[in-house]
Amino acid sequence: MSNVTIFLTTINRVREVEILIKHYEKQKIKCPIIIGDSSNKTNFIKLKKLVNNSKHKNIQILNNKNIRQVEFFYFILKKVKTKYAIYSGDDDYYDLSLINKELKNIKKKKTINLKSYALELLDYKFDNLTLGYSKEIIHEDYRERLRELSYNYYSLMFSLTSTQNWLNAVKYGLNFKSKIISSEIAICFKLLQISKVYKSKNYCLLRTYEPRNKVKIEELRRKSDSQDIYQLEIYKVLL
Repeated sequence: MSNVTIFLTTINRVREVEILIKHYEKQKIKCPIIIGDSSNKTNFIKLKKLVNNSKHKNIQILNNKNIRQVEFFYFILKKVKTKYAIYSGDDDYYDLSLINKELKNIKKKKTINLKSYALELLDYKFDNLTLGYSKEIIHEDYRERLRELSYNYYSLMFSLTSTQNWLNAVKYGLNFKSKIISSEIAICFKLLQISKVYKSKNYCLLRTYEPRNKVKIEELRRKSDSQDIYQLEIYKVLL
């Protein structure tokens, strides 16, 4: 499967990247993977060794410690040679056989938000599995699509779409200025403005998190994840 690339960023998470690489080594279907790494020198050497010794021979790792995540996204995407791309966290895992099935519909659907499972881990071991979030927003008018978007905005980052759509959305995120909305959330809104978003037929993605991170996420949501505030802020720029 050479017409989609997985891109991701990471920082000082050698164990997570090792697990990720092993996951893709075991899959029959292979695709290019580009890792943007902001680790210190010691950890980058470890990661580089993992990549060089991997059975998966189409993994690139690029190191830059002094770069914003959205800038790294753009730098990575400029190096993508495939027509389509998907974003991943360094502790998220795609089933590429199911991605391959979704690719058959991508010409008609343009952007497909990939359904996921959310796996809670305790010290890298299974603890609890729940259904993740995914969206389908297909109104013809992009303004109505933006109005439909509410909560869990970030789930749109886990979408299968063209590399050009990603570049356009990330370029928008590069120039986005807000005290309320992150550049990554701005990318999600831009993807939705660019095209309708369909929900995948298959659960293509396994997302993982540690309970201690879940607590931090929920605290942040209580402080900032207000639909009214987000919508008002984004409308000023997009509508």
